Amino acid sequence: MELQDSGNLVLVRSDGGTVWQSFSHPSDTLLSNQEFTEGMKLVGIGVKNLSYALEIKSGDILLSAGYRTPQPYWSMGKDTRKIVNKDGRQSLGRMEQYLSQTSLALARAVS
Repeated sequence: MELQDSGNLVLVRSDGGTVWQSFSHPSDTLLSNQEFTEGMKLVGIGVKNLSYALEIKSGDILLSAGYRTPQPYWSMGKDTRKIVNKDGRQSLGRMEQYLSQTSLALARAVS
């Protein structure tokens, strides 16, 4: 077992191959440079034990409240707000930014 400088806990085989790594199974926190990809989900517990989940599903980033039937709260694909860069020009929207990248760090997804 090895704890890397990145914070990734890795279970290593005797030949040096990876059996399991914590970065592939996030729970409620992502670390800097940790990938957040399709199928992964972050779950946090809020007030009165209500859970919230952030996940990438069908190419969209979704935030939902964990009632008995999960209730969508926010979707990056449906977010119509404009992003303006420091020069005052409109930049790509959130979904276009996501689709133009091969991987996504949480910090970029929610900033």
